Amino acid sequence: MSPPAAIAADAGGDVAGVRLGMPHLDLHGLSELFALAEAGDRHWRALARRLGRPPSQWRGPNGERAYASIVYSRIDYAGPIRGGEDDETTIATEILGADPPFFASRTRFAIDGAPICAVTLLTATVIRAGAGNTRFLRADLGERPAAPIEKRACATLRDQRKQVAADTPSDAMRIHRAHTVRPMTDFNNAGFIYFVTFSRLFREMDDQDAPLRRRAISYWGNADAGDALTLGRRGRGDGVADARIERAGAPLACASTIQAAAIAGARAAA
Repeated sequence: MSPPAAIAADAGGDVAGVRLGMPHLDLHGLSELFALAEAGDRHWRALARRLGRPPSQWRGPNGERAYASIVYSRIDYAGPIRGGEDDETTIATEILGADPPFFASRTRFAIDGAPICAVTLLTATVIRAGAGNTRFLRADLGERPAAPIEKRACATLRDQRKQVAADTPSDAMRIHRAHTVRPMTDFNNAGFIYFVTFSRLFREMDDQDAPLRRRAISYWGNADAGDALTLGRRGRGDGVADARIERAGAPLACASTIQAAAIAGARAAA
């Protein structure tokens, strides 16, 4: 079920053009990791406009630094058109809803009006509860009250977040490998695991010859430097798979993935 229509009045006109090059592309076209990072930045800018102050000035009740933490993401590729080098791509972001501390957006990527993919994000504003990265508390940033339609959109995405976790039970996963958290490669500037890092780890478990069609991820925690994570995956056939990243038996991120038919033969012929 899709969220209600976007609240266009709050979109802030965040539309831009990008000429695609190697930083934006992967083996199959527009990169999942670039699309997520770009959508995340646009999401945070949209929330900053709504709050009237930049992210660096978001503070909790006692002056603590607050963050809009991604708790759910979904990337949907539209079809075979995925973009290539020198393609002019239009990127547009719209607000889907708000229900403090939750905030939802969708960023669309298109070439000549034809959709490439869409990224849907849900965040919750949080503060650290202590010195590490394992405990966070939701924070009130003094946002204006949300309208009913805004709350419904967030409720829909929160339900989808829970469903992804329910569809990826720990005991159904086949262990892929262990991963030790390394700040230089896994952390963002705030000092905890960047949400795109989880996608990078999930991509490692994908069928490497099949382009991504959809990936939904629910995020449930974070980790400190040196923590041992477990990566697990369950294939369900026809390009459908579930995956899970855990720390000490507790979920940090759960993913439901759909890939297109493998193209190994086409690559071998090339």
